[in-house]
Amino acid sequence: MAGDVARRELRARVGAMPWADWGRRYAGMLRRKGKEVRVVEFTEAVHAFYFFPALPETGKLVAEISAFVESTEPSSTA
Repeated sequence: MAGDVARRELRARVGAMPWADWGRRYAGMLRRKGKEVRVVEFTEAVHAFYFFPALPETGKLVAEISAFVESTEPSSTA
């Protein structure tokens, strides 16, 4: 029985993404305040994957950030 409890606790910690949940709530709050928000999730990526430039997810993240910044830049009036 003790082993069963330990396995459930471990799965909950590994499977649950408390920071992802917090990030979704934060995005919702920003939207309610009228901010433009884009939530992108990399469900198959390892934690802090963006520190590893060779991972394909890192390139995807950089592309998502670039696209978001470009889409929210004020248009030039010059």
